[in-house]
Amino acid sequence: MTEEEGHENESLEVYCAGWEDCAEDYRIERESFPYLAIEFIAGGEWELSFQGKKRVLSPGCVFSYGPGVAYRLRPLSRSGLSKYFVDFAGSDAERRLEEAKLSPGTDCLIFQHRWIRELFDQIVEIRLLAPSARKRLARLTLELLLARLPEHMGEGEYKAQAWLSFERCRNYLSENYLEQTSLAEVATACGVSAAYLSRLFARFSNETPKAYLDRMKMNYAAQKLLRGNLQVKQAAAEVGYADVFHFSRVFKKCFGVPPSTFAKRAGQGGKRV
Repeated sequence: MTEEEGHENESLEVYCAGWEDCAEDYRIERESFPYLAIEFIAGGEWELSFQGKKRVLSPGCVFSYGPGVAYRLRPLSRSGLSKYFVDFAGSDAERRLEEAKLSPGTDCLIFQHRWIRELFDQIVEIRLLAPSARKRLARLTLELLLARLPEHMGEGEYKAQAWLSFERCRNYLSENYLEQTSLAEVATACGVSAAYLSRLFARFSNETPKAYLDRMKMNYAAQKLLRGNLQVKQAAAEVGYADVFHFSRVFKKCFGVPPSTFAKRAGQGGKRV
């Protein structure tokens, strides 16, 4: 997952990069770090503390640290925790980081962040190349990452308001999914149009509002079936599906098996979902 190589006199050089799939008991506490580093939150919510000041990080957040910068990081979510990191150094490294508006000991939220994940994936995969190529390509990819960061930070009041609207709608869905049967109802309750609700999810999420609503409902139904509390028809009714066959199709799309099969496996001591 990592790669270390190079010399102190390079103007900018990647020393280490990787992706981490973290457990809920993950903890890190450092008083300093030998290299400059950027981390990108890919999944879950985290609590980051710089110099005793705490902030909550969600997917799309990036933060940096380095020599003389104390920080603590711990997860707030219990699952889906993942992040990327890249460690680098060189005579130009700190200046490049400052120009990227991400000086050591700072963090920010990037609203549209798919490109960051793709660049981090490239930096991590470059380690598989021949040594003669990976050093130069890792540096060039890091330069591209640093060059793009300022273009997506502080993206203006309009984007900030759009993000807050998305968070409000998603939170409403998370808390009221059992009562909702259509996106029109959700949009009305959130004070937006159905078209705008769809645009918000297309912009800030990797799934549609309908897919998000279905997933919440199916997770609830699956938990009921796991506990043996309900029959399939009852589970369908609890999550607002009058048509059991339609419920079964949606359930199978989420879990790969029909709810009847899922319930039988659960009764035989199958694994939790």
